[in-house]
Amino acid sequence: MEVLSRKGIIAACMISVTAAIALPFVNVLEVMKVEELMIVRGGVTSIMVALLLSSHVSRPSWRILQFSTLFSLATLCLFYAIRAWGPGPSLVVITLTPIVNIVAKLLRGKNVERRVYFAMTGLLVGVMIALNPWQASFDLEGFALSMLAMLLAGFGMEVMAGKKGIDAYNKTFWLALVTTLIGCLASVSTGQIPFVTVVWTFWHALALVGFGVVGGFCYYLANIIAVEELETEVATTIAMAETPAVIVSSWLMLGDTLTYTQWSGVLIALLATYSLVHSQKKNTP
Repeated sequence: MEVLSRKGIIAACMISVTAAIALPFVNVLEVMKVEELMIVRGGVTSIMVALLLSSHVSRPSWRILQFSTLFSLATLCLFYAIRAWGPGPSLVVITLTPIVNIVAKLLRGKNVERRVYFAMTGLLVGVMIALNPWQASFDLEGFALSMLAMLLAGFGMEVMAGKKGIDAYNKTFWLALVTTLIGCLASVSTGQIPFVTVVWTFWHALALVGFGVVGGFCYYLANIIAVEELETEVATTIAMAETPAVIVSSWLMLGDTLTYTQWSGVLIALLATYSLVHSQKKNTP
C-alpha cells in the first residue's frame, strides 16, 4: 500500500478548511456578482504573491497557463451552475471530479488503490444524503454547467500534476492572475463594468481582502501542494471533503439548520475522507 505524504495530506485537508472559512465572506458579499468575486479572489492573491513573494514569480510555461485556465473556468461554471440549479445538485456533481482522475490513471495503465474507490463512494453517498439533491427540480442548464465544471476541474488537476517540481508560489500567482482575467472577461461579456454598482464600506473592503486571502491565496496554494505531493485521484478525493466542511461551516457561522438525516450524511462523507487519510501505516516527512 502506497504511503501518503504528510505534507500532501495536510494541504488536501486545508482545501476543505479554507473553503469552509471563505463561505461566510461569500454571504457578506452576496451583493457582488459571480464574476466580481472571481476578480477579487484572483486579484488579491496575485497582488499578495507579487508584493510578498516576488522572487518566486517567473515566466509561466504553456502547461501552467493551461491548468490555470481550466481551473478558473471550472470555478466560473460551478458558480453559474449554483445560480441556475441551486447548490445541492451542483455540488453533488462536482463531487464526482475524482472520477476524471481515476479514469485518466487507468488509461495510463496504472492501478488505483481500492481505498480510493471506497472513500469516493462513501463521500458521494454522504454528500447526497446531506444535500438532498433530489428535492431540486431538474435544470438542463445547471446540469450541463455542473458537468462542465467537474470535467474542467478534473482535467485541470491532471495538467497541474504534469508540472510537479515547479515552485508552488509561481503556480499560485499565475493561477490567480488567469482567474482575475477570466473574471474580467466574463463580466465585460455581460455588458457590465466590474464593481460599478458595488457600494464600498470599510467592512466590505475588509471582507473582500479576507475572502481573497483565505478563499484565494490559501485555497489555491493548498490545491497546488496537494497535487504536487499526492497522486492526483487521492488529492481530489480528499479535497472533495470541502463539501461537507462547507455544510458544517454554514451551520456554525450562518445559522443554517440541518436535519438528523443531513447530519448523518455529513458524518458519512467525513468518515469516508478520514478513512483515506488514515489508511496508510505511516506518513513520510
